[in-house]
Amino acid sequence: MDYIGKIKKSIRNIAGIQNGNIFTAQVKSVEGETCTIALGNASISEVRLRAVVNGNNEQLYIKPKKDSYILVVDLSNGNYRDLAVIAYSEVETINIKIAETTIDIDKDGIIFNGGKLDGMVKIGELKDNLDSLKTFVENMHKAIPIAINAVGAGTAANGATGQGSYNTTMTGQSIVIKNMENKKIKQ
Repeated sequence: MDYIGKIKKSIRNIAGIQNGNIFTAQVKSVEGETCTIALGNASISEVRLRAVVNGNNEQLYIKPKKDSYILVVDLSNGNYRDLAVIAYSEVETINIKIAETTIDIDKDGIIFNGGKLDGMVKIGELKDNLDSLKTFVENMHKAIPIAINAVGAGTAANGATGQGSYNTTMTGQSIVIKNMENKKIKQ
């Protein structure tokens, strides 16, 4: 038995569906939550892309590519009036919405929650940038007392007095960069 045949048989067994009620068809067009398929010489419309076609926004919506192939289950036991897609050969978009959380996937990439926060940070490059900034500030911290001391002791803010004041103010100060990686989301 071929691979597709094994999948069909397994799905039929799980769902309690009789032989012949799962078939392969070609997508001719997509109309919202349904599609029109070609089955032999026949054209069948209103094939469900979701479990229930009700316009509800809490959903998993998978839009197949035009002219791709899908597996369809006939829930009307051969009457071809209650059809639903159960597998896809090619997908154009996937949309998931659970409460206020959304994920939209297409050929251009993945958008979380409407993309209001722009692109995801590349954590390695962010760490390199922050390390560079930290090194710069640390070097500046070392250079300032030397520069103050070089000015001379002409006024209270200059020379050794200024250097001591600066060093006292900076005692215990440091830059700490915490790990910012969210390991639950990878690119």
